[in-house]
Amino acid sequence: MKILHFKFVILFIVFHFIELNAQDYPLNEEVKIYFDEDWRPVEIKDSASYYRLITFKDKNIPLGESKDYFISGELNKKEE
Repeated sequence: MKILHFKFVILFIVFHFIELNAQDYPLNEEVKIYFDEDWRPVEIKDSASYYRLITFKDKNIPLGESKDYFISGELNKKEE
């Protein structure tokens, strides 16, 4: 019984930290997310190599297509 309780506590902690690290974006409006050269999200535009225009219909669930751009504004790719 103690092992089962321990596993539950560990899973709770892991999911709690995942939830804390998730970014909350506004729903049903286009947002711009910046990425560095390795496609890691960054908050500072000056350190970005790319950006993505995307709209979320629910938390972390995209609505329609997303478009990835080089920081220069040139279209990199479009995903549906």
